Amino acid sequence: MRNIEDFLLVNHLPTTPQAVIAIILGTAVALTVRAGIQAIARIAEVIFFVNLFLLIVLTPLLLGIELQIPMLRAFLTNFELNRTAAGILQATPWFGDAFVVLFIFPHLKQQLKISRMVVWGLVFSMILIMSYLVPSLLAFGPELGGKMSYPVMEYVRSMRIADFIETLDPFLTILYIPAVILKISLLIYAAVISLARLLSLHDYKPLAFSVSAIVVGYSVHFANNTAELLHFMTVYWPAYAICMQLIPGVYWVVLKIRGKNAALLKPKGR
Repeated sequence: MRNIEDFLLVNHLPTTPQAVIAIILGTAVALTVRAGIQAIARIAEVIFFVNLFLLIVLTPLLLGIELQIPMLRAFLTNFELNRTAAGILQATPWFGDAFVVLFIFPHLKQQLKISRMVVWGLVFSMILIMSYLVPSLLAFGPELGGKMSYPVMEYVRSMRIADFIETLDPFLTILYIPAVILKISLLIYAAVISLARLLSLHDYKPLAFSVSAIVVGYSVHFANNTAELLHFMTVYWPAYAICMQLIPGVYWVVLKIRGKNAALLKPKGR
């Protein structure tokens, strides 16, 4: 939530109070969570086709900008184990959020099909990210690009189509904002249904606005500025997120062990 707030403040709404942006985003998330998993799935379908359309349209335009093509050789020749491992550690949690599907599995009818779709979704997400990240890296270089908060946004802003479209960054925002809101909604939905089960509630909907309000308040007071947020996201967030994402796997291993022990203790002939 705080990431998307800073994104809007830095790139589009610098004079808007952060609390106002957080409340608007939180309301959208709460309404999405309250609508249920079917509404989230329908929204995801729309976002998928919009992303696919923008990917097809914008990628040729991105490649039309002057790029340092010889830098592509560095992906194969310039390999440092320590920096590569650090990059993998920082990037893994963003794809590891797919673990939230484990929390909504009991509410799904075609679980095997959903598992395959999660894998294909991760593959498509990686292709989508690389289609914007690699050209921006070739345009700005690793040193300048590494110091930018939003290198892809700066890269898209440098694009021009004739004389009638001077900036294309709104299209990137259209691609980014709904996808992040959907991701936050899915995470909060998993938290809400888990909390409802823990409290023995038959309906999770009354918790949607309260949990979303907590998330909004936490996002506003989470960091004082963008520098603190980036420091946390690069230093502390990867290890913390990976540990949290491994919790369902630990539960699954414990369940398998308990199941095997129960089978061994069960008397034969029954």
